[in-house]
Amino acid sequence: MKRLALGLCALLALPGLAAQAADLQIIGMTNEAYDIQEADPTFGCTHRITGAFGPGDGARIGAAIRQSSDAWRDQGLYGVTVVCLDSPGGALPEALTLAAQFREQGIGTRLEAGARCESACALLFMAGSFYAHESGLYKWRIMHPTAKLGFHAFKLEVPQGQYDGATVSKAYALAMETLARTVEDLMQNRGFEDGEHIKPSLVAAMLRTPPESMMYVETVDQAGRWGIDVGPLRTAGMTLQEMDFRRACTNRKAWEADETATRDSYWQDHFVTWTSEDWGDTLEVTTNDMSGDGCQYSLPTGAARSRSARLEDAYINAIEPLDPMLRLDRLPY
Repeated sequence: MKRLALGLCALLALPGLAAQAADLQIIGMTNEAYDIQEADPTFGCTHRITGAFGPGDGARIGAAIRQSSDAWRDQGLYGVTVVCLDSPGGALPEALTLAAQFREQGIGTRLEAGARCESACALLFMAGSFYAHESGLYKWRIMHPTAKLGFHAFKLEVPQGQYDGATVSKAYALAMETLARTVEDLMQNRGFEDGEHIKPSLVAAMLRTPPESMMYVETVDQAGRWGIDVGPLRTAGMTLQEMDFRRACTNRKAWEADETATRDSYWQDHFVTWTSEDWGDTLEVTTNDMSGDGCQYSLPTGAARSRSARLEDAYINAIEPLDPMLRLDRLPY
């Protein structure tokens, strides 16, 4: 029974992997933006985790991250702790231990160019967080357009042998408890200003993907719907036209509702209203004529006259104005 329980505790462990342990590299506090208000894709890694998670890695790596971060604060360095991930997965309970710490302590996650984060690693990535100065806790999950972020259903690693009904039932209960912990830790808001860390649609997509397969986040729609920032991107000087604001609002409203933005075939016809005031201009996009639902953008003076604005002046996430079906690896990076 003990062997069976241990096998089931290793949910999401990769088949064929022998005894494993993830490696932690402590890089150093690379930023000083203690008052930052949103996730910044230009921030470098303060730590890097590579390799598959094995028994004890959650506590071991978590302690090392905590100690190094505390040491930097003692030196007057109050930047954001950002952990870069490059892992095929491994033991889910270890990843969940780290995920809880990342949420509680405001530790961000990042996938660098070409990095691979799959299985248990993907769930840890989704726990990335940070504390916005005097604003509260928010999510911080940034992936490079060329990174691979993959999810799949839980895999039960059951040792060979004959088991009676009671033994299997007890092991099944253990497996369901691990699933419940995943849902509880990552789907509940728990004080975050911008909602839960994992949307129900992502959990559904994950559970529908067989353990021997992998569902990758590959499109603008997937990243936007599941609250994953993509970057850094080359957006300097990017100008948004009226049609771009229609697309951005359509995407935003769909993603906020945890729906795909690919099904609104009338987005180009959404009504827009420009107004000019002494303090600046405003653009309103109406996505639902019956309810009046839509988006409002505060823009610099002159935007209403030109019917355009720079991306950085519109305070829009870089992927919001894009075609939701566009592949991430086609973005300008």
